[in-house]
Amino acid sequence: MMSKPFQILGALALLAWTGVGAFMWMEVKNHLTVTIEETSDGQSDEAALLADRMAALSDDLDSLIAALDGNFALVGQAIGQGATDQAVRSAVIEQRLEQLEAALPDALQARETASALRVSLAQVETILRLANEQAAVQTNAALVLHEGDSRIEPDDAALTDIPAPADPLEEPPAVAEATEPAAPAATKTSFLAFKLPSRDFQFDGEQTFEILGDLSRVGFDAKSTLHDFSGVSNLVSGNFRVDLAHPDRGLSGSVSVKTKSLSTDLEGRDEAMLEHLGAEEHPTLQFVFESFAASSVDAEARTLAGTVTGQMTINGTTKTLEMKITAHVDESRRLVVEGEAPLSRADYNVHVPGKLGLISTDDEVRIWIHLRSRAKAEKAR
Repeated sequence: MMSKPFQILGALALLAWTGVGAFMWMEVKNHLTVTIEETSDGQSDEAALLADRMAALSDDLDSLIAALDGNFALVGQAIGQGATDQAVRSAVIEQRLEQLEAALPDALQARETASALRVSLAQVETILRLANEQAAVQTNAALVLHEGDSRIEPDDAALTDIPAPADPLEEPPAVAEATEPAAPAATKTSFLAFKLPSRDFQFDGEQTFEILGDLSRVGFDAKSTLHDFSGVSNLVSGNFRVDLAHPDRGLSGSVSVKTKSLSTDLEGRDEAMLEHLGAEEHPTLQFVFESFAASSVDAEARTLAGTVTGQMTINGTTKTLEMKITAHVDESRRLVVEGEAPLSRADYNVHVPGKLGLISTDDEVRIWIHLRSRAKAEKAR
């Protein structure tokens, strides 16, 4: 008899527990917020690299299409020019054949006259031989031209040797040389002029490189008595102009970073850092290139190294800065520039006070760059 009340009590307790659990679940669900973040900068970089490579391939395809259009136009021009040359040559041959036909009766008459006046038969035979040879030359030239070879032309000299005497008592004078119609002067376009754009990277020659901001990073590494930390920004912009094969000849351009884009991944520390950098009054950090002293240049490997000198502006203060850099061309024809240099915060009036006399930051920090850039297409001059 006692077991039944316990069974009922257990059932009520189970129902109560289930109700409390359902209530708690509803409350948690109403206050639960799910945030999805990018897993890592590495994956983000891979996507950006792929997007840039696709953009480069698209540019290559556009260049190829434009080149094909231009080259097919050259082919059409060459074909049309060949037809014009053939028509001019045909007209010349036809005119010379007519002149030869008109000269033959005079040559025959000259033979009879020479016989009557006892002119050397050998001279008359020479006239006939020249006439026959000229006829053969003209016939062969016409056949060859008909077959498409415009390089063989009639022998001009042969025509001038045909005599056409006007007086039977005199030596037969030479027939006047036929007047050729003037062929239009034209620059011949060969099919071998067909050209396609090159995908090879131009290492030799001055050119401008545009910094790819979404694929570039700049930052700093600092040390403190508590722990070391780094700041980084990917809001990079700028360009530079240089001859990679001869960088000592000159370097110009600049790199800029939005001050507020620097982050150390710690909210409170970021606020203090931006305050010390004067982010509100000086929203941009900038480095202006002045010169490059090369230590090594390898045009075949497409690499170089050396020291860049320029003007660094931080917190509204500008100082000369030297930075050792290396550069190479990657598989996507991007120029990758990496470098680092020590920098004193005091030189730029960036003062970070210690905390409680125990935590302090070293005055010297290491700034670094990792820039990816692409050569800009030069406009034809």
